[in-house]
Order: sequence, then structure tokens, then C-alpha cells
Amino acid sequence: MTGVHAEHTAEAEAASLTKQVATGIAHTMFCGLHTFGIHCRWVHVLSFRLEEADEKIRRLEAEKSHRATVSRAPPALLEGCIPEQAEASALSLRTSVEELAQERELRARAQEQILLLQERHVAEVRALSTSLRKAEDESEKLRTEFRSAARQPTSSELRWQQEALRLRDDLAEVRKAWKAVDSRGLMQRDKELRKLGLDAKALEESVPKSDLVSILLEVCRLLRASDFGEIVSKVSACLARNPPAPQPPPQPALEELGQGVLDALKDLDGLSAAPAPAEALVRLRSLCASEAGARQLRLSVREVSLSSAAPGGASPASEAWPEVARQLQLPEGATQEDCRRRLCEVHTEAALLASLSAALKCSRPGDEPLKRVEALVRLCDERVAAQRIVDALQKLLHVDELTEVLPALKEVLDVAALRRKMVRSACNATAAARSQPAAPLAGPGA
Repeated sequence: MTGVHAEHTAEAEAASLTKQVATGIAHTMFCGLHTFGIHCRWVHVLSFRLEEADEKIRRLEAEKSHRATVSRAPPALLEGCIPEQAEASALSLRTSVEELAQERELRARAQEQILLLQERHVAEVRALSTSLRKAEDESEKLRTEFRSAARQPTSSELRWQQEALRLRDDLAEVRKAWKAVDSRGLMQRDKELRKLGLDAKALEESVPKSDLVSILLEVCRLLRASDFGEIVSKVSACLARNPPAPQPPPQPALEELGQGVLDALKDLDGLSAAPAPAEALVRLRSLCASEAGARQLRLSVREVSLSSAAPGGASPASEAWPEVARQLQLPEGATQEDCRRRLCEVHTEAALLASLSAALKCSRPGDEPLKRVEALVRLCDERVAAQRIVDALQKLLHVDELTEVLPALKEVLDVAALRRKMVRSACNATAAARSQPAAPLAGPGA
């Protein structure tokens, strides 16, 4: 999952860098447009001023031509003019000439400023075009790198792909083996197993794998087989060489005795149905062992009571009490009552062990119950570990039910779906970044 996180981080960095480039381009274009707008306003103002200057020039030229016409008039016409009017006209003429000179100077300055602004604007437009091309090239380079990174699978994708290929190969082998199996032979085998009282599913859940491996190894050792696949053929060969003896004719008395024992055990244990013959035999042996232990204990207690009641109080049995206390691991100075109490506890524990052996279907009351208990503990640990693994998968895949784990895991194993999902998320992120409005940019005079 670290590879997928790194890819998402790279995608986010590429998207942020693209957004920064787009923002810079927009800012540069905005600055250029703002400067161009200022230049346009200046040109407009200067154009108005030029038009006003032209108008004044035309008016002054008309007045000048009129003055020249008046000055060329005969003296007789000029004698009747008032001197004050002549002076005012001369003053107005001088003012108009000065204004005309100022307007011409302003027009020349305006033209120079317009040319300077045009040159500056052309230089800025060229610089903005160059920066825009550079930004477009950088953006195209980033897009190319992002596409190449999206096409190349990550380490996690490769690992999941290898796991998917391995599972696909296993599935193909299982299908091939299933197609090669004879269905009639399997049905006959299941019937024979049911006749023998064997439950395949119960054995798969209860019998630990280590015990099965040890049993198979022992069978291979006895048959001198180097592979598990040779066991069936060698056993079949042994059966062919030594066919089983014919079964004796049924004996009704023995059948009645066996059925009576099964019914008695059913009533004794309070079962709803009679136990299987193997279970009944184990239970019967445990009851016999418990009864023999209880009988031996009663005989020992009786001998101890007789010896304690004998005259003189000294007997071999009374002298054996210290040895009994030492065997029972009692402290020194323990009385006969303490020994009897400890013997009763030992008897109770022996009966409990026999009941446990019968419940675990043990044929020998030795160390087999301990092995069965250890196997049960190991099976419980494995199931707890499996449950924890399932819980971890549910948290990792974000599912609530156990039945949703397998579809979610198949979706994760589908590399093509992962790529499509990544490309879709990248496209959504890019679209979201483009759809966001750009931040307001300050002008040059801000």
C-alpha cells in the first residue's frame, strides 16, 4: 500500500504544480492586459488632446488668415477702427500663437510617448509570449511524466499481480484435478466412509495437521514409500497379496449384548442417541478402569482400617503409611486421615481424567488425552488467529460483513480496475483544480 500512497502523493504534487503554472500564466496575462489597458487609455486621452489641438490650430489659422486679410485692407478702412479693439486683437493673436506653439509641443511629446509606450508594450508582449511558451512546455512535460508514471505499475501492483497469477495457476490445477476425478468412484468412496462411521468434514475441523503429517510419515516408513502419492498404490498391492479374511457369520447373542451395552451407556451419559461402537468401547474401557481403581482403593482402605484396628497398633500396613504419604507428596507427619483424603482426591482426579479421555475419544488413557488437549488448544489458537486476520481484512478493505471480504479482495487483486480507479481519481482531481476560481490578482499599481 505504500506504493499507492506514493503515487497519490506524486499525483497531488503534479496537480498542485500544474495549478501554480496556470495561476502564473493567468497572472502574467492579467498584468499584460492591465498594462495594455493603461496604454490604450493613454492613447485615447492623447488622441482627444490631439483632436482638440488640431481644432485650435484650425481656428487659429482661420483667425490668422482673417488678420492677414484685415492687415492687407486699405488704410481708409482701418482708420475707423478703434485702437482698443486693435490692441485686443493683437493680444488675442499673440495668445493664440503661444497656445498653438504649446499644443504643437504637447502633440510632439504625446507622439513620442505613444511611440515609447508602443515599443514597451511590444517588448512586454514578447516577454509574456516567451513565458507563456515556457509554461506550456513545462506543463506538457509534466503531463507526459504523469502519463508515463500512470502507465508503469508500482511495486504493490506487481506484487498483487504475481499473487493473482499464482492463485490463477492454483485454480487451473484444481480444475484440472477436478475434471480428472471419477464422480462414481468418489460416490462409492463416500458410501464406504459412511459405512465405517467416518465424517470427513468433522475430521478436517478436529484433527490437527501435525497429527496427520506424523501419521502419513509413519505409514510411509512402514510401507517404505518415499512419497505420499505411493501410499494408496502400495496399500492396494498389500491388500491384493493378502486379501482380508471372510467375515464370520453374524451372532445374534453378541449383537444383542452390544446393543444392550450401547443403550446402557446412552442412559448412563444421558445422550439422545446411542454412541458409535468405537466411542462406546473407549467409554466402556474408561468405566472399567475407574471401577478397578475404585475397587483397589476400597481394598486399600479396608486393609488400612483392619490394620489400625488390630491389637498392639503395630502392623506392616501401619508401617507402610509413611511410604504412602511420601508417594502422595504429603508433608512429614501426615496422619492416616490425610492419606485417606488425598487418596480420595486422587481417585476423583482419575475418574475426571477417564471422563475426559472418553469425551476426547482416546483409546489409551496415557499421554493421549494430553496430546488431544494440546491439539484442541492449538486449533483454538489457529481459529482465533484466523478471526483476527478476517477482522484486519475487514478494517483494511472497509467492509462490515464477512461475506463482503472476498469480493473486496478480488477487486483489490484486479490490477486493471486499480489502474482505472487511479486514472479516474487523477482526472477528477485535475478537473476540480481547473474548476476552482483563480484568486484575485493585484494590479501593477497596487
